[in-house]
Amino acid sequence: MRIVVTGATGMTGRAVCRALKLREGSEVIGLCFSREAPGLTKLDLRDADAISTLFKDTQPITAVVHCAAERRPDVCEVC
Repeated sequence: MRIVVTGATGMTGRAVCRALKLREGSEVIGLCFSREAPGLTKLDLRDADAISTLFKDTQPITAVVHCAAERRPDVCEVC
């Protein structure tokens, strides 16, 4: 089972990665953006081409757990 976890350097993402790595047979691909960490893949979730490349290069992917978030809502843009 191959699982992608976004926001793997945040509090929730770290906990999810840790729990999933304990499952036998699980491969966890943790994604990070502004806070790089060893063992994680740096990826900008706003870059559609980068996401497409990740999915093509890491097939098959069983699940994506989206834990990435902006903790400062006042800096978010309205589209």
